[in-house]
Amino acid sequence: MAVMKFSITVAGLLLAAQPVAAESVLDGVWMLDQLTGDPYVLTEAGQKQMDAYDYMTDDPALRCSPASFSRIVFTPQTYLEIRVLDDAVEIDYEFMDVKRRVSLDAALTTETAPHSVPAHPHLGRSIAQIENDELVIETEGYEPGVITTLNQRAGMPRSADMWTEERFSVEGDQLAIELRHVDPVYYGGEVVLHATYLKTDEELLEFGCDLEDADHYNE
Repeated sequence: MAVMKFSITVAGLLLAAQPVAAESVLDGVWMLDQLTGDPYVLTEAGQKQMDAYDYMTDDPALRCSPASFSRIVFTPQTYLEIRVLDDAVEIDYEFMDVKRRVSLDAALTTETAPHSVPAHPHLGRSIAQIENDELVIETEGYEPGVITTLNQRAGMPRSADMWTEERFSVEGDQLAIELRHVDPVYYGGEVVLHATYLKTDEELLEFGCDLEDADHYNE
């Protein structure tokens, strides 16, 4: 009986000694605060594509579909939540109820990784890594579409050749997101967008896009 008691005690000590994953500074719910974008140059094909964009009919939101991660990140008055796990990073976006999972498996590439949002495969295949508390996500394998549908940048085109890099970094209660796009078909150089989010105790709400009412996104 004493031996059994000793075994249970040792097992309990071993269980208690198991390492607990430390919370990342990236973890939590974040609220959009500021948006900026660097100047960009369209190729002739890019200008033609952007001129042909009609926000009344071509906005993917009319089909309850997010145009891109840039469009999601730049949506005013919405939140995102980040969870850094041992094998992946999960990002829930309030806009269109997008739930994204990006693997941290170093053996994967943007060709072999699964779609990070299976419900929206047009958003491509992503891989992630953590560099000194900075989250870096690379994405390829997009379907042709648009980068954003907001304001004067509405209709910025995206080809199937686009590659993007997202960088998430935290300083205090601020989350900085840089989105860098490279698309030689439509742009003569990089397209770089910046967003700043603030830490919040709020919870994400259900967006609940309804096809019957989706036309209000263009009002």
